[in-house]
This record gives sequence, C-alpha cells and structure tokens, in this order.
Amino acid sequence: MKKKIGRTSWIPTILFLIYGLIVFILLYVTIVSSFKSKTEITTNMFGLPQQWRIENYVRVIQDEHFLTYMLNSLILLVGSIVGLLIVSSLLAYGQSRYQFKGKAFLETFILFGMMFPIQLGVLVNYQVINAMGLISTLLGLMLVYIGNMSLACFLFMKFFKQLPGELSESAKIDGANEFQIFYKIMMPLCKPVIGTVTLVCGLQIFNDFYMPLIFLYGDSRTAPVIIQTYVQNFLLFIDVLFPMVVINIVPILILFIVAQKQLVEGLTAGAVKS
Repeated sequence: MKKKIGRTSWIPTILFLIYGLIVFILLYVTIVSSFKSKTEITTNMFGLPQQWRIENYVRVIQDEHFLTYMLNSLILLVGSIVGLLIVSSLLAYGQSRYQFKGKAFLETFILFGMMFPIQLGVLVNYQVINAMGLISTLLGLMLVYIGNMSLACFLFMKFFKQLPGELSESAKIDGANEFQIFYKIMMPLCKPVIGTVTLVCGLQIFNDFYMPLIFLYGDSRTAPVIIQTYVQNFLLFIDVLFPMVVINIVPILILFIVAQKQLVEGLTAGAVKS
C-alpha cells in the first residue's frame, strides 16, 4: 500500500530548491564577474562579459602572489587533517575498545569539547605555541587544529563501538599485535568516518579566518585572510577579488566531490540497527 504524500512533505523540497537556486546564482555571479572589468561588474552584474578578461587571473597570480597564500592554506589543510585523523582515531580506538580508570570522564571531556568553539581557547593556545617558538608558522597552527579533535574523536568512537569484538579476537589468534589490528583491520573499515572527518573538519580549517589571523603573519598567511584584506577595500580591488574567490573555492569543490559519498555513509553509520 502506497503512503499518501501530504502537502507538508513538499515544504522541505521547495526550501532546498530555493536555497540551491540562491547558491547557483551567487556562484554564477562570482565566476562570471571574475572575467569582467571593474566598470562591467558594477553595471552588468548578471550578464555575461562583453570581453572575457583572463588578465584578472594573471594579475592575481603574478602581481598579488595569491597562489603562495593558497599553497599555505593547502599545506595547513593537509597537515592538520592527517594529524587529526591519526591522533583522534588512536584516542577513539583506545577509548571505545578498552576498559581503564577514568574512561567515563575522558568520554565526557570529549563530548564537552564539542560544545565550545576553538576560538575560546585562543589566548591559551597562543601562549603555548609562542612558548614553543612556533608563532607565525604553519606547524604551530596545525598543532592547534589537531588539538581541536573532539568532533573527530566522537565520530570515530561511535564507529568503533559498533564493530564486533570478534574482529580483533580473530586477529589476535592469527598472531596480530595491537598496532596491526588497528592499522590493517580497523582503519580500512573506517573509510566512511575518515571521509566525514576529512570533509567536515577540512572545510572548517580551510575556511577559517580568525585563527590564521591571530597566529600567522607575513608570507605565512592563508588565502581567507588575504581575501578579507581585499574585501575591506571592495570597490578598489573588485576586479581581483572575484578571481581570488574562484581560485579559493576550487579545493573545496574537489574535496566535496571526493568525500561526499563517505560523508553520507559516515553520518548514517550506526543509525539503523540490524
């Protein structure tokens, strides 16, 4: 028997269509405007450019050296995500698979960490990183992002807890040690969670403006910080601002396309009991 669809069932669909249309228009305007002159951007915002100006991208790359800051953002993204995956997966594996004193407190501490944004600890983090001599270095900010592992730990813990204990027991019988069990058996099963953590945390790290503004100076700054400096003088740099935004969203699109399947699987893992 088919379930009758009510009128209210169409409301989320309509809202998503409206949201998608708005995003498409903004993306279209951004891409098209990146090939226009200053005058044409202000007088013909929604139309196609009369002359496609590749000079805007040439200026961004050669004169403004934007690729240098993009490289900083990519290095920061890759280093932070790799470190975050390693540390959070190891912590979550030990927390979910073994019994020890303080286990309940540690799990509560991790859950509380999800309630507070990383920006609240900026002063303490700055003092620690400064004491280590890593201020204005990508490595210093990587350590800050890796320390903000509550969400990643939570996702890994939920996944590890639903895995049957017979997997590790069978591996021990075959002579595998703890590291081999973790690396060769558990982690390959965690691809959905790895994709979810990479996408969710990666978007936060790559688009973060506040923490790089505080921790990084000079040539070590990231792309969002540089873009914001041009936004402050929007009308003056409008012809180079749009190409910067287009270049900046390319890694995000690639990351989403690669990890979108794992994102859905990771978020729905354990939602239905078999």
